[in-house]
Amino acid sequence: MRCPECGREMRLSKEESIESFKGSRVRLSYDVYKCDECGSSYVDARSLDEAWKKIWDDYEMVHCIPSAEDLRKARENLNLTQEEMALLLGRTKSLVSRLEDGSRALSDKLLESYTNHIIPGGEDFISFVNSAAVQGRISPGDRDRIVGKTGIRKLNGSDS
Repeated sequence: MRCPECGREMRLSKEESIESFKGSRVRLSYDVYKCDECGSSYVDARSLDEAWKKIWDDYEMVHCIPSAEDLRKARENLNLTQEEMALLLGRTKSLVSRLEDGSRALSDKLLESYTNHIIPGGEDFISFVNSAAVQGRISPGDRDRIVGKTGIRKLNGSDS
């Protein structure tokens, strides 16, 4: 790469920095182009993006964050559409779509909903649906329709 300042050839080097991520200190390693002639330097954006992606991927693995595929499968296992899942979560279909294609990460609140209720399914999911109805996020009719679609028959010890 040529230096945009002086036109000389730049040398590629590795840089490291310590950054804060989710309350922890992490080490980023990325490429920087340096000009020995004029002293200019430029971070290679792609290598910096890759470094942050590795940090995020490691975090997801250590903290058992469900993958986009896990989110999609959980919804499909419940026989729900993205629109119905959005309704239950109090979010938009667009957000559910982005979560399921991996272009958006789960917030802490959504992570809790998925890991405690949606992914386990069964009675955990039914309690989540009931809570959405009690909180007014969904109507009683939506509650009955969604529960009926899931095929989950047991509801607080009685058939639904």
